[in-house]
Amino acid sequence: MTFPSLPGQQERVARETVAELRAGRPVHLFMTDFPRIKFHHSVLAFAYRADGSDVVDPDAPGIVRFDPRDERFHAAPLCGVSVPYVRTFRRYYSPFI
Repeated sequence: MTFPSLPGQQERVARETVAELRAGRPVHLFMTDFPRIKFHHSVLAFAYRADGSDVVDPDAPGIVRFDPRDERFHAAPLCGVSVPYVRTFRRYYSPFI
């Protein structure tokens, strides 16, 4: 988390998440705005929609959007915290679980 994101890292997280969701498996994600430390959440992604929208609806908590143009995840306000973008990581997982 403390290391800078390498080019393509966030896009890889988005691609892997969609692949898992298509296979019917939910994905456990950790989201942070480090180094600002206003936003640290663990979320469970259970569905996705590819609609090309540029907007994250602030009235729909729990919505997270990946923007391939700036390679960033943008989240609707969660727990009263709103940040411009978040870094997202897959939590540990095992094929045996």
